[in-house]
Amino acid sequence: MSSVQHLREFISQRLTAAAEEIFSEFEKTIVQYEEEVGRQRRLLDISWKPQIKLHRVVAESITRTRMEQNQKQNQELNLEQEQNQELNQEQNLGQNQELNLEQNQKLNLEQNQEQNQELKEEQNLEQNQELNLELNFELKEEQNQEQNQEQNQELKQEQKQEQNQELNPSTRKRARSSFGSTGPQGSGRGGSSLSRETKASLSPATSSSSFGGDPEIFQASRET
Repeated sequence: MSSVQHLREFISQRLTAAAEEIFSEFEKTIVQYEEEVGRQRRLLDISWKPQIKLHRVVAESITRTRMEQNQKQNQELNLEQEQNQELNQEQNLGQNQELNLEQNQKLNLEQNQEQNQELKEEQNLEQNQELNLELNFELKEEQNQEQNQEQNQELKQEQKQEQNQELNPSTRKRARSSFGSTGPQGSGRGGSSLSRETKASLSPATSSSSFGGDPEIFQASRET
């Protein structure tokens, strides 16, 4: 807005300077016309007071002709003055119109520039908002995925722990039953055959089939 105020002040200064120049020129022309009118009046005074004395008829005819000539000259001068005034007015109007057009063009350009800047700022704001929304959406998706993964891992771990806890009593019961049938640490062939049978009963193939085909669960039960 400061640039618009500076422009208005500059235009007002220029207009005042142009108006002063126009008025000065107009005053000069008026002074010239007044001088011309004074000269014509002096001529009329000289013509009204002739030094040569003639007959009344001749003097009257001469005065009439001079009067007519003076009237014509005055009429011509008045017409010229009116024409000059009209020309000056037209020139002033033309200059004022040109100045007004320049002012309007400058103001329109400034308004268009301001509007373009505002539109660019709005577009940039909209783009930034869209980008922020997209980034927030992506971050939320990533966070949701991470949370889902963590929840899935926790659920898997809980399921494994529950399965291990369920399987531990069954393996202990089998081991006890096998040890109860064979006795504690059988010696000789009997002991080796019993240990082989218990090992065979706890082999991965049978245990995996008995635990739903999950070797990890069997490994966990075997470690316990």
